[in-house]
Amino acid sequence: ACNLEVIANNTARLGFNTTSGYKEAIVVLEAGEKVIFRQEIDISPSKPFLMKIRLPEGVKKENLRALLLTPENEILISYRPQKKEGAPVPDTVKPPPPPVEIKTIEELYLTGLRLVQFHNPVREPYPYFEEALKRDPGDFRVNKRLGILYLKRGMFKEAEEKLRRSLDRLTKNHTSPKDGEGYYYLGAALEAQGENDAAYDAFYKATWSQAWCAASYFSLAEIVAQ
Repeated sequence: ACNLEVIANNTARLGFNTTSGYKEAIVVLEAGEKVIFRQEIDISPSKPFLMKIRLPEGVKKENLRALLLTPENEILISYRPQKKEGAPVPDTVKPPPPPVEIKTIEELYLTGLRLVQFHNPVREPYPYFEEALKRDPGDFRVNKRLGILYLKRGMFKEAEEKLRRSLDRLTKNHTSPKDGEGYYYLGAALEAQGENDAAYDAFYKATWSQAWCAASYFSLAEIVAQ
């Protein structure tokens, strides 16, 4: 690891640390093509290097280069500060409009999903999901997300209902859906209600999905071990 800072009074603070020990390593600080500091050191995880170095007048931080070399002059670490360009400030995040003003189910779903991912102290995701289900009661994405939210709130029966409705749509023309998330959380909702046989079946169906295979087999093992 390397740290290079330009602090007050035209001084650089240079530090190195390594993951293993090196005898007779060489610390170098360059300003452009000129070496302004060079010192041989012993360095190890328990013996880092830290020093303040006076810089020549007019040297800019982005012109500096710090190196840690082996005795054979092989580079272990090299660092050059980058000039920070003025980046445009991102647009301010605006609160979403009321659910009834959002035109599509997809936008309602994505708005609710964002509110789940990024906590908003004045907005709940539920009204957006509920408005989406008013327009399409069987939407698998919205039912699944509501089911997961209900599960996390300990509303296991409500979670089961939403997750089953999601899977009804998702499996209408598919023996096994590509994504096993719905089956996994259905298994969790059923297990929480003591319905271990039904939970076992749901978890086992979720193993079809590579993304949920490990978590599902773990839950199956927990049921078998009871």
